[in-house]
Parts: sequence; C-alpha cells; structure tokens
Amino acid sequence: MEQGETVVWKYTVGGNVKAVDLLDAIFKWSTPGGTPESFESKGTVSVSDAVVYETSGLHTAKLVLSTSKETFNINCDPVQVNGAQITGCKCSTEAGSVDYIATPDVNWSVSGCSTGAGLELSYEWDGAAGADTYTRTFTTAIKAYAPKLMVKNSDNTMVEVECPSVKITEGPEFEIKASQGSGAIQLPKGTSRVVLNTEAYTNTVFCTVRREDSPTGALNGEINMTAIKGNDYVAVRMPAGELDKGAVLMFTLDVPATCGVQ
Repeated sequence: MEQGETVVWKYTVGGNVKAVDLLDAIFKWSTPGGTPESFESKGTVSVSDAVVYETSGLHTAKLVLSTSKETFNINCDPVQVNGAQITGCKCSTEAGSVDYIATPDVNWSVSGCSTGAGLELSYEWDGAAGADTYTRTFTTAIKAYAPKLMVKNSDNTMVEVECPSVKITEGPEFEIKASQGSGAIQLPKGTSRVVLNTEAYTNTVFCTVRREDSPTGALNGEINMTAIKGNDYVAVRMPAGELDKGAVLMFTLDVPATCGVQ
C-alpha cells in the first residue's frame, strides 16, 4: 500500500454476531492518521470504512460494534503504508544443498537495493535487525529453508524480498541426473545420500571401483539395505519402486566407486 491510496477496513461477521444482528447495529470506526479519522453509521452499509493515508508507516484501526444484544471492541490488524519506494533488491546464496554436519553455517546476502535520495536502508532477517548479509547455523536436516527478509528505509517504507531456499541434509547428498554411464557419479567411501532425478528403466544400480582411489580390494556394502558384493564392478536389481524418479538412495560403500542407474 502506498501513500495516497485508499485502504478499506472491513468487518466480517462471525463469533457471537449473526448477520441479522448487523441490520440495526451501530459501527464506530476509529482510524488515526487517516482521512477521515473516524466514521460512525448504522446498518450493514457500515461494515467497511474507506480511508486515505498521507503518512507512511504502520496504521491501525479500531471498531466499536454495538448490536441490540452486546457491544464489541475490535482491534484490526495493522496495515503498512509505504513512503519512498525501495526497488532493485535481490537476495542470493551460493548454497543449494548443504550438509550441516560438515558446513553448519549458511550465508545469504541482499544487494541492488535503491531508494529515495538521502534515505537510509535497513534490513531485518527472520524478525531480527541485521546487515546486508545473514548467517544461520543449522543443527538438523530441513527439506527447504529460506529466511524472511524485510528491507526498510527511513521514510517508513517496508518491503519483503524473496530469498532462495536451501536444502539442509545430514551427511553429503549427491544427485543422479541421467541413466546409464553418462549419469554416473563418484561416491566416497562410507554412507552417501543420493537423489534420483531420472528414470531407471531396468531398475538396476551399478557401481565400479575407482582404482585411482582404491588400488586393491573388492566393492562391498549396501544400497537401501540391499547388499552389494563383488569385485571391480557390481550391478544390483532393486525392488520395484525403489528407483522411481525422485527416490532417495542410501549408498554404503567400503571403497570409493562410480555409481549410476540403468
């Protein structure tokens, strides 16, 4: 909402008040800082009050509703009226998916904001005042997280800027984007979380030992609790549904390997 625009405050019937009670009800609206600052009338035509604000900032409204049965004092949620515009803001992060065990801190930043001459900008991240950068420390996995960023200026303008979300994982996460050898990825020794973003037409997972990392030893371990055991190369047919697009696979390997689906 901008200065000079009309704000319409509206009462919605509910609770102990019935629609029929409004026919003879008296509405007393109080809207400090607006034009007009007060309005009183009777009947259903008074359920709303149109007000123009020439000053920026948060504005509130109060309604005293008197029916034949009872009087109600109602506080309306505030409305933000902006002054000088804030434009060009962009929130960004270099992170897309982060293993919080290895990298618990994730950074966001905002840039490109401009506003009226001589006005100062300020930033609020997740409800707390801050600078043009923000760091959050994660201690648990989250499917998607984005901070809430509000940018303000000294003319009482406040705008919300959308920030990109980040996926927080417990342990490293990898992604297979294509089937066959062209989509194979390198996985380390140990347990890895792998997201499958392709179709596996024969429902098979294959892995090849990376001999540059492991000159000796056969490949053993498991994929989603299905055991794998072999030499340099293993191929395992998985249960139906476990290799559907979007599935998450847990690989546990005793040596580094290059793995894919087919």
